[in-house]
Amino acid sequence: MKMILFDIDSTLLKDGGASGNSFDRAFKEMFSVLPVSVDKHGMTDDMVVRETAQATIGRDLTSAEVSRLQARYVELVPEYLEKSRSFNVLKGAEALCKKLRSAPDVLLGIQTGNLEPCAWAKLRRARLDTFFKFGGFGSDSANRTELVRIAIERGSSIAKVSLKETKIIVIGDSTKDIVAGNNNGAFTIGVATGKDRASDFASAGASANVADLTEGSGIYDILHEVMDRGGMT
Repeated sequence: MKMILFDIDSTLLKDGGASGNSFDRAFKEMFSVLPVSVDKHGMTDDMVVRETAQATIGRDLTSAEVSRLQARYVELVPEYLEKSRSFNVLKGAEALCKKLRSAPDVLLGIQTGNLEPCAWAKLRRARLDTFFKFGGFGSDSANRTELVRIAIERGSSIAKVSLKETKIIVIGDSTKDIVAGNNNGAFTIGVATGKDRASDFASAGASANVADLTEGSGIYDILHEVMDRGGMT
């Protein structure tokens, strides 16, 4: 069995600002001030909330405040996804998912810092949701290594195979994806469709890196090799 876990934002799609606009509105409704922008690249939603609160109002949020803010954010995301004019599925994403879904003994999953309802909302908007049945999400853990571990365990349970019988591949646009995948013993592939580039992925210990998810980038060849020349035909 081969289990392939994809990141969402800047790997499969770009949401055209839907997440940021939803979060800004939810934060302002709750605290009457627009949030200070923090670097969200590769971060889990929980970490974004906590770092933004420190940067904007100078304190940690209570658990109740985090829950209220996230609940409102989750309510708003579908609205902003629907009206985003710059939402787009990245080149090669759909074709690669189709190819992998048709391959024998391949299970596709998600590893993302998004809260789970937001992750599925983005995938539905991109019409990619049917390719994935499980994942590890920002609502499972603020720690990326931990949410990747959770995704792997869920996939193993669905496939009814032991982890010893499973080859894990993690694909993402952030060095945080690479580190989390490596920490879980996965073959890791960095995709330079976000902020990070080949040198960043190399420094993070990526097993391989590509420019994008198109066949011409070499990702098909990499996956073919990793999957012992039997998983993609």
